[in-house]
Amino acid sequence: MSGHRVTPYELTATRKWAKEDEAGENLLLASVSDDKTVDLLDVVEAHIKNVPPATNADKTWELECVEVQRQKDSLSMAFAVDVSGEKETILDGSKPGRPFAFEKNQKHVSRFYSCCLLWRPPKSTEGRLLVHSPWGRGGSRVQTTRLLQRALNEEPELKVKLHAAPLVPAKLLQKFLERAKATQITYVKPKGIASTFGDATNNRTTLAHMAVVVKGSDTIPFRDALQAALKASKNRDALFSIRLRDEGAKGGYIDETFEDVLIDLDTGGGIKRYSMRTDAIPTVTFDETSEINNLYFALPENNHDIWAKELLKGATPVLEKLLLDVPVVT
Repeated sequence: MSGHRVTPYELTATRKWAKEDEAGENLLLASVSDDKTVDLLDVVEAHIKNVPPATNADKTWELECVEVQRQKDSLSMAFAVDVSGEKETILDGSKPGRPFAFEKNQKHVSRFYSCCLLWRPPKSTEGRLLVHSPWGRGGSRVQTTRLLQRALNEEPELKVKLHAAPLVPAKLLQKFLERAKATQITYVKPKGIASTFGDATNNRTTLAHMAVVVKGSDTIPFRDALQAALKASKNRDALFSIRLRDEGAKGGYIDETFEDVLIDLDTGGGIKRYSMRTDAIPTVTFDETSEINNLYFALPENNHDIWAKELLKGATPVLEKLLLDVPVVT
């Protein structure tokens, strides 16, 4: 099992079907309506438990909100995760030899709970969404955001579209960039490349990708620029120029422009790749296994009806503490 991990996301909201000059303009999360003051948290709190659950294609996985807790500037939610369509044997690990206890088949549904924290600042357009995944089987950004959007759609006059983007906390980003020996930066561009292809008499040109790879300590001169680029605003023009040595060129160098820069970063959980062109930031998670496991195993036996409420009560302070690691930069 992979334990309990919490993934932070940057949360913003825009108008649906906005005019061209307003497209992409983020709304104040504490007031997402033009006509009156409508708090994002108020709308989600009012509707999130009543919207249809999110499911996968074959209906063997289902996510629905079953408990909500309001704080001043945040909303914590417990989601029931129902999984069916699996066949396995359950053994009794409390007895010698682990004897057979129960056979699970496609008619049985396994239910566990995932928690989430939605935080919005009083006077800003950028919030935070912290999504908890228990044992690697809980909610995802896409499914959780889908339910939040359905809650907003219950008041169609709002015409609000939610966006949740991957977020790399500054503290963790700094650690990534300090790991020079585990970092690789690749500058990539499409380029026509000529080859004789063996014994062919005529050169043939094909479109291939030219890549310049910088590894290890050689990445040090690129770090300041890389860090600035990672923190830059979205939808930027991701074209990058570097100087390449060319003995035949005047001065010994030529400027080459690349259409993408790929950065392989050691996130602590393995190497993940970031594309400057697509803004595909590697997902960063916080390991909260010890704290949330304790909450799970403290839940009362044979009183399942209060599990969601009890879990949410204990998990909310854990999620709130993580907000300190993903502050909004003003």
